[in-house]
Amino acid sequence: MKSSLHRNGASQFLIEWLLLTALAARAQTNVPANISRDANNVSDQVVLTWGTTPGRMYSIFTTEGFPATWTPTNFNPMVARTTKASVTNAAERASRFYRVAEQPVPPGNTDAITATTIAETEKLLGLTFTDTAREQMLQRLSTSLQDANRITYEAMRRRRLLNRDAPALVFDPLPAHFVFEGLQRPIEWSSPQQVAVPERFADLAFYSVRELGELLRTRQLTSMDLTRLCLERWQRYNSNLLCVITLTEELALEQASRADAELAAWDYEARRLDVLTRTVEAFVALLGAQERLRLANDTVALAERVAGTVSALCLSAYLLMKVDMHS
Repeated sequence: MKSSLHRNGASQFLIEWLLLTALAARAQTNVPANISRDANNVSDQVVLTWGTTPGRMYSIFTTEGFPATWTPTNFNPMVARTTKASVTNAAERASRFYRVAEQPVPPGNTDAITATTIAETEKLLGLTFTDTAREQMLQRLSTSLQDANRITYEAMRRRRLLNRDAPALVFDPLPAHFVFEGLQRPIEWSSPQQVAVPERFADLAFYSVRELGELLRTRQLTSMDLTRLCLERWQRYNSNLLCVITLTEELALEQASRADAELAAWDYEARRLDVLTRTVEAFVALLGAQERLRLANDTVALAERVAGTVSALCLSAYLLMKVDMHS
């Protein structure tokens, strides 16, 4: 029964969507084109290239000057098969001008949607709805909604997609030109204040993970309490929500019991003192390393000064010896 209702609901939505995709007529539109000489032909020929929309028809017009009238060069409009078209034409005069125009799309059926329209659409989908179901769809297919959707579809189809345009593979919900702040500011964590178990135990289902963690830390609550609460809510609401595929109740209770045992053996104060002690030891070791590095630098500097002094003494002794020899 539920499957049939889901299928009929989807079918109704499909009919509504099909009936709202009618488009209004479009006027003939000039298309930007690139005009160049044919490099592969010695004759005086012109190559016209422009972006197209597959399935649309295009006409090419020429004129010898202004304000002369535009003359069509192709009496049968070209039908675009790809997103780019190219035509070579003999240029009898260098002053000839060209214009590419997209032919208007035939006007669509913009009549009001009625129950008869829905019944005719049912034939395409192989479905049959009751008069009551058709009346419900007509409420969604009101005249104002039809007009709004027609305007939306017309605006979508006026946008020309070129071959270089990338497909929409990534959905980015950010507004245009939005830039995230690049500076990472210090994060200051604060513990929840005065978190207590509510009088109505079921209200714990609406507590945040941080608040529940504080209740576990202060031993006001156990993992088994939270697990049983979740299982009770599942039994009460799953018939409506259908939010569970495979229920592992025994495994959940087993893991909750093990978590309570580990928390019971955990001494928060001892652990906190241990972390503090290790931090102080690491800090003292860092200070010692910095002091040893400073002493090493001082030793190197002293050695360099001693070496300079010895070199000066040796040079002085050598000069004195030379003087004595000459004397």
